[in-house]
Amino acid sequence: LMATFRNNGEDGLHLQWSTNAFQWQTLGDDRSYLAPTVGESKLMRDPCLIQGPDGTFHLVWTTSWTGKTIGYASSKDLVKWTEPVAIPVMADVPNCKLCWAPEIRYDARNKNYLIYWTSSFTDEKPEYWRTYACTTTDFKTFTKAKLFFDPGHSQIDGSILEADGKFLLFYKHSWQGNRFATADKLEGPYTNSSPMFSDEGWEGGWPMRFGDGYLFYLDHFKSRDRMGLWYSKDLTSWSNITAQATFPRGTLHCSVLKVKRTLLEPLISQAKRDLAVTPPKPILEGHTADPHVSVFDDTYYIYPTSDKDEWKTTDFSAWSSKDLVHWNNEGMILDVTKDLKWANLRAWAPAMIRRDGTYFFYFCADAKIGVATNNAPTGRFKDALDRPLITSSKEYPGQAIDPFAMIDDDGQAYLYYGQGNLYAYKLKPDVPAVMTGYAEA
Repeated sequence: LMATFRNNGEDGLHLQWSTNAFQWQTLGDDRSYLAPTVGESKLMRDPCLIQGPDGTFHLVWTTSWTGKTIGYASSKDLVKWTEPVAIPVMADVPNCKLCWAPEIRYDARNKNYLIYWTSSFTDEKPEYWRTYACTTTDFKTFTKAKLFFDPGHSQIDGSILEADGKFLLFYKHSWQGNRFATADKLEGPYTNSSPMFSDEGWEGGWPMRFGDGYLFYLDHFKSRDRMGLWYSKDLTSWSNITAQATFPRGTLHCSVLKVKRTLLEPLISQAKRDLAVTPPKPILEGHTADPHVSVFDDTYYIYPTSDKDEWKTTDFSAWSSKDLVHWNNEGMILDVTKDLKWANLRAWAPAMIRRDGTYFFYFCADAKIGVATNNAPTGRFKDALDRPLITSSKEYPGQAIDPFAMIDDDGQAYLYYGQGNLYAYKLKPDVPAVMTGYAEA
């Protein structure tokens, strides 16, 4: 079983499974099994999942790029989780900047759990990463954080493996490569770091015993495909065997553990049932995208992008429905090659509002935003200004695309748009084709 995350960790815990530790599949159609709701940024990055001696699954994760907390939750079945909590592991440590990549290990000798993570400090330049740790028996009370590992150089992403009576702390020597230090006990001290066996592009490692050798999952953060796999027979010579493995797209910094298939069978069966469901037919004919839906009087309308190859779209059409199920093509309402003087291509992502019987159609053309009007929600619209309503600028950078218009309950109309940044304009109450002259980013 693999615990991982997607993108920046906005949607939470993703689970993947394999019968051989090489070929991986998503569980639950790649949905999130636990949403991130705690911590400074409410993210879930670098999830570490282990199973305690009583069968309970314990999960910790990075909650933010900067902050003093880590996230924690537990589960008996990987479906129902306890309410996530933010553990303020570095709250008492002055100038702490971050808590990254926490991991848990059960300490059978001391009968407690060791939690360790990477931290750095705001008063140190250049930035210097160290491993800190605390312990707990119940995940309610914790010992104070203490320095756990500092080999004399900056390092991140510690991960401990027990092997042949020793404990190996794998870590990334910052900006150089991966290596490991050795200890006789889980709590250390860890010394005698091995030579580096990867280049600096790999991090976020997870080691595990595999047959008579060892696997090491690594996140190739400079690669589009990201997740990789390394192998060693003797912990001395390491080979990159990523070509022998397959990971679902988007797999990032992960943890892996062996579980009984009976535990995963309900999740696997549910995933197969989900995949067996016949998807509904598209409600609109042809290639359409970016739908804007409106309701005027007793009729629903969709105004989509009429998608074409390489986004070279030139026209907009309208569709209507009385029941949201059966849709009628009302024909073209704007052709940027004929109806505009300032653009002739890239007709994208429209929006529509109505004010005092006039329909205002906001649209993209050549990465600018225009507005056209008509006295009906369908039929041919006319460019209201004979020029763009909004273009990009140094003050508001990014393409001027993807407008969304709305009229609030107090009658004030707003126009939102942006690429990379979100901008909001107030529109004049009597003429929604004209802005009041200021924007709020």
